[in-house]
Amino acid sequence: MKFYLRYGNREAHYIEGVKHLFALHDRTKGMRHLKISATKNYKRGKYISTLEGMNLLDVHKWRSNTYVVDKLWNQVKRSLHEVPIIKNSFYGTNMILIMPPRACELNKLENRCSKCFYYKKMVRFMELVHRG
Repeated sequence: MKFYLRYGNREAHYIEGVKHLFALHDRTKGMRHLKISATKNYKRGKYISTLEGMNLLDVHKWRSNTYVVDKLWNQVKRSLHEVPIIKNSFYGTNMILIMPPRACELNKLENRCSKCFYYKKMVRFMELVHRG
């Protein structure tokens, strides 16, 4: 593994980052490796996070308790603080595809229903992307 890390292998940095962040609880080293992996455009990590997004929200039973999802979002936001998030062109397309009806108040992010929940979560994610 040291050989691959020395030569900048993006998969090795991703694995090492996950290991340090979650198994060894070393946030500094974990985030450093994840940052290197992200800047080298590690596609598997991007694919898994995109694929898991909405399913992950459903697992946390947001329909009955939005507090759990809000807490999860704060943890994700904190963990991604040092990782550069690269804006992809499909983010805008996804926003259009999941846009809720006009009856939903899009400016009030705290008021959510089943029709606008995913859209408003994506708006928060886009704020994080634009910040980075």
